[in-house]
Amino acid sequence: GADPEGCRSFRLLRHFRQVGRTSGYGRAALPGGRKRRCDVAVEAYSKHRSDRPPQPLDPLPTPPGGKGTPPPLAHGRISSYGLESGVPVPPAAPPSPTAPSPHPPRHRLLLFTKPPAAGRVKTRLIGDLTAEQAAELHAAFLDDLLARLRPGRFELVLAWALEPGEELPSGPLPALRQRGRGLGERLHGALADAAREAAVVAAVGSDHPTLDLERVHRAFAAVETGAQVVLGPAEDGGYYLIALAASAVSRRLFAGIPWSTGRVLAATLERCRELDLRVELLPAAADVDTPEDLARLATCLAREGGGDGAAAAGNPGGASGPSCPRTRALLARWQRLPAGAAGPAAAPGEAPIAASAGSRGRGGGVIAVGKPVEKRIGR
Repeated sequence: GADPEGCRSFRLLRHFRQVGRTSGYGRAALPGGRKRRCDVAVEAYSKHRSDRPPQPLDPLPTPPGGKGTPPPLAHGRISSYGLESGVPVPPAAPPSPTAPSPHPPRHRLLLFTKPPAAGRVKTRLIGDLTAEQAAELHAAFLDDLLARLRPGRFELVLAWALEPGEELPSGPLPALRQRGRGLGERLHGALADAAREAAVVAAVGSDHPTLDLERVHRAFAAVETGAQVVLGPAEDGGYYLIALAASAVSRRLFAGIPWSTGRVLAATLERCRELDLRVELLPAAADVDTPEDLARLATCLAREGGGDGAAAAGNPGGASGPSCPRTRALLARWQRLPAGAAGPAAAPGEAPIAASAGSRGRGGGVIAVGKPVEKRIGR
């Protein structure tokens, strides 16, 4: 830097000049009035110190009559190896709590979502539900899904679809703003950004509230063991999950796909063949978009009391599968569960996750990949 007193190299050189008489490294005067080499070095360093970066120190020579190497530095000060032991050395600054980790997670899952404002989410349910009820259901889906996914062996990031000028909702999880004109651009942009730091990236939407953690882990494991693309087929022709090796993320994989149709999965598989990508499929599952889907979900959740709700909901693993307590409590409050099957509400004192993640009291919502800014992945 510009201040030679703050440079350890300069202090060492100055020390050698000062102790030259007795240390054996120099002499008080040389024949012919020549300068000692350490004096020349100090002067040259002082003259050009502002024009060159600090250089690493060479190993110190063994002192006359001594053995071994200097003792290590201790307590942020130069050691007592005769070198200005009273001059403090500033310790390294601790890492900032907001700074990104120097070792980012190997797996990253993006949950595509949006604040569940009335009239902006679950619009295909409006009519069977009010716009406010649809938004409340949207938030319950996200709450249940987040509670299940947060313990996963991956970094979970919320990818929000927001209106122009709408602030990014605050919350306990990392979050980003979706960018792009259509769903394909939004998917590619978010996954490409994630692939710069993670080796395997994935995206899901929250129209599939019964998605279990084991299936997400299975998708990441499949990529680690050789697959380049993993897809979770939805029963309506889209997909509820996509996982990719970082090297397989490309704009072409998402461009030209007929989003919001029943051909999303087929078109994506064809594109994978064109790109020569190895693909693995997860078990098929159903999303919740229509009143018929909601009625089926209500029946599945009502059966949970009997132990077969997880299997009925389409989760592998049968009764060991996850439940949706917030969604179940909401449907019970609306008297949409079969008679006698209503279960308890969320545990007292347990704040809904989506409510804390929303803006101005809003919860989290869903963008499923397929219906622009509204539906699950693929449709």
